[in-house]
Amino acid sequence: MWVPSGCWIQRLCMTQGDAKIGVRAVLRLHEPSPDLLEAALERAVDFPSVVWEMGLPSQVSMQVAETILTHSDPTLALAMAFGEWIADPKGEVRHQLEELWQQAVLRSTGLASPNRMAAYQLTELLGTDPELAYEWLLRLAVSSSRPDSAIRSTAESALGFLEPGRRRDLLERLSGGSVLVDYLPILIDHDGKRPSPRSTVRPTRIMSGKK
Repeated sequence: MWVPSGCWIQRLCMTQGDAKIGVRAVLRLHEPSPDLLEAALERAVDFPSVVWEMGLPSQVSMQVAETILTHSDPTLALAMAFGEWIADPKGEVRHQLEELWQQAVLRSTGLASPNRMAAYQLTELLGTDPELAYEWLLRLAVSSSRPDSAIRSTAESALGFLEPGRRRDLLERLSGGSVLVDYLPILIDHDGKRPSPRSTVRPTRIMSGKK
């Protein structure tokens, strides 16, 4: 698909009425300039759905994907991670993005007030890999700020994805001031009913389907 380049795209990104059009145009560029991409992502913060919708490998180059996955805004990084994961073939992550993808998911513990879509995306991703859910919970456990209701709900789901052994490991690592103390009954009740992981797919493994 031909995508025009030039300063006028950046101006579109700065115009409220055409912001989404401008952002999409920039994200489709194979090698946008750093300034142009940053301008687009500054606007994308207001509508991160554009990022995950554009996450299809056929629409976002490796360079653009890497930039978004490492963006300082964890909502944008998570949106890119989700877009990569749902792209056909679903549940696979391009090998070159594997480490950045995982870090983007783990950094989502820093989301201040995630909207419902972000919370849903995070729960879906954690549900695909019990080990990823465990690492995410470890980060949340040492968080200095108390999470909002959306993150607490995600944490409860993530605890349900853990194997009993990992629950014991997490329990041993908790301190009295941990934000996960409220979930001690879930951690202690190893034999209680818990939801199963949503998929056997392990997106942080090397995947050959996406290139």
